[in-house]
Amino acid sequence: MGKSLDRLKELAAGKMSSWQEEANWYRQNNGWLKQSSKIAFRILSELDEKGLSQKELALRMNVSPQYVSKIVKGKENLSLETIWKIEEALGITLISVNGNVQYVYPETITYNESYTRIPLSKSLSTRVNDDYVNYKNTFQNKDDNVA
Repeated sequence: MGKSLDRLKELAAGKMSSWQEEANWYRQNNGWLKQSSKIAFRILSELDEKGLSQKELALRMNVSPQYVSKIVKGKENLSLETIWKIEEALGITLISVNGNVQYVYPETITYNESYTRIPLSKSLSTRVNDDYVNYKNTFQNKDDNVA
């Protein structure tokens, strides 16, 4: 039977129309539905340009033809995985994230010499200076006299 006759039977049975629910759903999901429609149009254009069928796309993506049909209707909320499969199957880019961003990596300096081979200046010597020993002995003598 036709859609109109089915609808008439629903109304006669007292079922309320769901148009308000559908309208609210479209209003709430308007953003991703627009993007999905754009992606669907791009996919259909690429299929036409490459002479591929939806069934061939489904085989390349390893999904069912029914799923591809949903995608090209523009009402499927696509995951990143699905978008990637489409891009791989068609050899196109559907989504590009921040293409103008340049990453700057910090410059790394490589030393050929190990730290143990770097010579210390005399002022940074690890030897105990004779003056320090004399000062220490003098200071201890003062403390010994005070006590």
